[in-house]
Amino acid sequence: MTSRQAFYAESLAESTTTSTAEQDKCVLTFTPAANSTWWVIASWSHGCDAAGDDHRSLTSLYHVQSDTSFGDGAMRTHELTSPPDWLDHFALGGIDAGSSPVPQTLKIVYRSFASGDTTRIRDARILVLQADADDRMAEATELASTTEQIWQTAVTLGWTPATAGDYLVIAAAQLACDANGAAAVAQLNDVAGGTVYGGKPWFCVDDWDAQPFCAMARRSLAATPQTFRLEWKTGTAAVDAYIANARILALRLDRFANAHVAESVGEPSTTSVTDQDVLTLTRTPQPVEHAALAIGAFNCASTAVSGYAQVAQNENSLSQVVKESQNSAGYQYLGVVSRQVLSAAPTTWAWQMRAELTGTTVNAAGLAIAVLQLGRARRRSVGAIWCSRRRTGMARQRNCTRRLSSNRRVRSSHSVSSSSGTHDHESGQRFHRTGHPWAIGITTVFGWFTHAAPQSGVGCTVRLSLLTLKRVK
Repeated sequence: MTSRQAFYAESLAESTTTSTAEQDKCVLTFTPAANSTWWVIASWSHGCDAAGDDHRSLTSLYHVQSDTSFGDGAMRTHELTSPPDWLDHFALGGIDAGSSPVPQTLKIVYRSFASGDTTRIRDARILVLQADADDRMAEATELASTTEQIWQTAVTLGWTPATAGDYLVIAAAQLACDANGAAAVAQLNDVAGGTVYGGKPWFCVDDWDAQPFCAMARRSLAATPQTFRLEWKTGTAAVDAYIANARILALRLDRFANAHVAESVGEPSTTSVTDQDVLTLTRTPQPVEHAALAIGAFNCASTAVSGYAQVAQNENSLSQVVKESQNSAGYQYLGVVSRQVLSAAPTTWAWQMRAELTGTTVNAAGLAIAVLQLGRARRRSVGAIWCSRRRTGMARQRNCTRRLSSNRRVRSSHSVSSSSGTHDHESGQRFHRTGHPWAIGITTVFGWFTHAAPQSGVGCTVRLSLLTLKRVK
């Protein structure tokens, strides 16, 4: 088991602007190691009070050094009030550091299309995760379109795993349509496994909308050729459906210290006006950094009543989406990423749904939750008491002293350097009693030490005295 270096930033409170100039919502700057690769995972929620044709919120995940957007979200709201629509956006990206790396900056930015329109944004999060040699990503960033109603390939990820194992496969893209109210459809196709994820239609409000597609699944892969395709098609005959920033990321799960995944079976639904759990994952984690990812799709089967969907951790919302459907058959894709230092207590992550009014059906599909341990768990070490007994003639003395540092006569020790994540075991020598009178010392130090998170630049070294035996003259 291992740890993964990660960097993270979040800005959760609601922010607004009426400006057409870009505003920074969440900013992350980090300096990568030379010749390293990094995966970028980001999510945010946004909305707009614009009612006019083509008026919309404009949001983006922007990489400063490459002057590139990894994902764009644009929305003209269907329901402006009571409650107003909120939509999630989810994006993936990759950064190669090169041999002479410089600080890298990622931003989630937002603005209004038209001056005076109010754009809202909240729950903005950016996670940057160091790639493992067994991870894989494929991308096709350019805008592509089709009027076909059969599946078209946007991007293909193909490779042969070095060994059999479990992977978390994540797909993300942005969709758009060339007519108000038209539909686009996307799916993640595990070609070798014969399974598809997604495939639900999304209906735009405005032909300038850009909405996310995302899917996630745990796949047990053999050490044979594997092929995953992100595919799309139009859902409205003769109308262009667009796709851009299409990416597939495969994370090797045994390269995390612990990885927990839950996936929905079937397509749950509810008509309740109180939050209903439709997928849960409960674990007692190690008290270190973890990343949580939740992906899925939901539909409110009404064009006049809103549906709610959220990801919650121990009943506390991480992000909530509110949507009144443009078309009662349409689905909204959702993705949320979060990083936290968890406590060693039972923790439950859940997808939850409810309706605005009793009797309105809210549906879900393709729900998945993954919790990935990033940091190393604390390890227990040894230690303790120094006791010596000296006997000279009939006189006896006994004294015991607690010692927390090593004695200068130490011959056996154990050292750990957490900054490098490696362990050195220094072999000691065992002493045997060779005469009398004698003195024996036993040192054992009870305590804890923590492997510091690699990105903190903080390390620790613990050296423990185990045994001292000395003959008394």
